[in-house]
Amino acid sequence: VMGDYDTAKAVFEETLKGFPYAQEAHFGLSNCLLYQADVLYQRNALSSDAQVRAATTEQVLELADRALVHADQAVRGSRRIAAFYHNRSVARYWVGLLRDAGEFPAAEQDARVAFEMDPSSPQYFNHLLELLALQRNLDGLAEVIETYLERNPDAPDRQMLEEQLAALGQRN
Repeated sequence: VMGDYDTAKAVFEETLKGFPYAQEAHFGLSNCLLYQADVLYQRNALSSDAQVRAATTEQVLELADRALVHADQAVRGSRRIAAFYHNRSVARYWVGLLRDAGEFPAAEQDARVAFEMDPSSPQYFNHLLELLALQRNLDGLAEVIETYLERNPDAPDRQMLEEQLAALGQRN
């Protein structure tokens, strides 16, 4: 609905009342919740007020927890769509970042599925790289960059990625 996430969220919630197993509605609702979490975090996470930061963390976690439930429902259906896995990964990313770093491996697994399904997507590629970096998985970083370059020979950021790959190779 042209960027009106509150209206979109309401539409998806209403849809799920009548069609509780509608994958696209679960995906759409998770997308709206993750968008709200991102906006909230961007606005308030670096506030000088500790109470604002704490409240922001709690609100983002609440949105991420809800988004994870809906993204999980979207993934459970019969169709395998990369965006469904990406949303589940992003929800787990927020939980890992703000509450439990033990969520990062599950977030990585979902991010890998999304990336394998659509290896030309810079969004899926960059998200997977961030998860690997957060876990300090340098071998995984190198592997994913190699795969991305192999599958995207005309990548606009190829030179920079090759330089990063070379730097990763020099760490041994």
